[in-house]
Amino acid sequence: MAHEKGITLEDYFAEAANLYKLGLEGDKEAALEACNKFNKMCAFYSKHYLARAYLGSATALLRRYEDNPRNSAKLAINGLKLIEKVLSKDPENNEIRRLHSFLYLELKEEGYDLPDLDISPGEELEIILSDESKKQLEEAKELHRQALAGNKNAAPKAFAFFDKIYKEKPNNPLILAYRADCLSMMGRDSTDSSLMFGNVIKAMIEFDKAVNSSPDDIEIRLLRANFSYRLPEGFFRRSATAMADFEYLIQRYEQDNSIFSNETYLRIMENLAGVYERLEIDEEAQLLWNRLFSLTGDPKYQALANKSGEETHFDPEKARSMTWQQALQEGIRLHGLAVAGNKKAGKIAEALLEGLHKQKPRDPIAQGYYGSIMALAARDSGNPSVMFSKVIKGLNLIKEAVARDNNNPRLRILRGYVAYHLPEAFFHMGSMAADDFKFLIQAYENDKSILSRELYFKILCDLGTLYRRFGDTRKAQKVWSKLLKESGDPKYKALLDTCKK
Repeated sequence: MAHEKGITLEDYFAEAANLYKLGLEGDKEAALEACNKFNKMCAFYSKHYLARAYLGSATALLRRYEDNPRNSAKLAINGLKLIEKVLSKDPENNEIRRLHSFLYLELKEEGYDLPDLDISPGEELEIILSDESKKQLEEAKELHRQALAGNKNAAPKAFAFFDKIYKEKPNNPLILAYRADCLSMMGRDSTDSSLMFGNVIKAMIEFDKAVNSSPDDIEIRLLRANFSYRLPEGFFRRSATAMADFEYLIQRYEQDNSIFSNETYLRIMENLAGVYERLEIDEEAQLLWNRLFSLTGDPKYQALANKSGEETHFDPEKARSMTWQQALQEGIRLHGLAVAGNKKAGKIAEALLEGLHKQKPRDPIAQGYYGSIMALAARDSGNPSVMFSKVIKGLNLIKEAVARDNNNPRLRILRGYVAYHLPEAFFHMGSMAADDFKFLIQAYENDKSILSRELYFKILCDLGTLYRRFGDTRKAQKVWSKLLKESGDPKYKALLDTCKK
């Protein structure tokens, strides 16, 4: 057959395959010719299983050009059966498997009653998307990663792609999950509080729909876990969802450690420990921190384990005999424990610092720490209206304290970090945090004794993050370049790399 035409079998096959691709793009004549060529090839080479699989695909493709519904259905089913027969003879042939899955998904979408096939959402995209669309998908995932890192310009670009694919393939839960995450980050970066809440609510619904549709998909569960973990618990009550997803992912990894990297595994464990602390499941948190320490040897996990099990060691009787200044130092100590996550210390610190502030209402240090602990306590409130009220009162107290002692580094640290952690859409405090961080950086560079070197590096890092949130990658790059140069720590290079994308 092929030899009579003076061309090789490989060239004949390639010509037929190209015609089939043209048929997929809407060329009826090419589809007919592809079917004819594959039919001739199979007549001469009955054990050329890939040609037979393409014949099945080309036969099913002709249904698109058939006006009679019964004939169209017959072509579809006959083509699928032919591929299934070939697949049974050569089950390890990836190209045959791809052709089979592609046709199966098309027919399923068209409403054919077919038995379930074990195809993950990611595999489905690999099968149905063109090479150009696959490239765009990877670019959209990279934009998604940049949005997670704080690039407010990346989320809308990624959302546009995922939304387009979602409209074409509304039954793919992985696309739905990415679309939901981008939607939530667009809300995060919005200055409109109603849009912030609205987008998060929509994202929650879409994430749950995606997981319910494909509960064992690792990528979808990881996306939902991280989304739920990021949300303020007082507003959205998603920590229990994050906990369930993280626990599931850890269990899956410990059954098969090829599903994601060890780095991801450790990060999931770290986040789960954070969720346990948020939900006051302290014993589980301490166990997990200790486990992380045993796996990595990193002393930070040992410190977190000790902190998680740490007692406040507060003696009310002894406190009554303290001088005002001694009691202030005790309040500052408890404030530090509260910042590290000790809720019990936070409650005691708030009561103690409130009393000290009432005794000396014009003392800026007592006022500043009281305002800070009040704002911090709002984080743990289960009532959104109480949360807002306490944050605003606490912030006003810190502002007044700074106004009384504007050049005090401790007060600027307190105000800067309270402002840094507030949602920008509600409070619009990012510029205040940036001003405080710039003041502290300049103060340290004039006098190295006022801050520790580690805190100086943290402030530089967080100032760059603020600029990134504002969409000013040039300033972020400048700050992070300085941080990398002065610290010599290569971990900061990853921050710079996000500015170059």
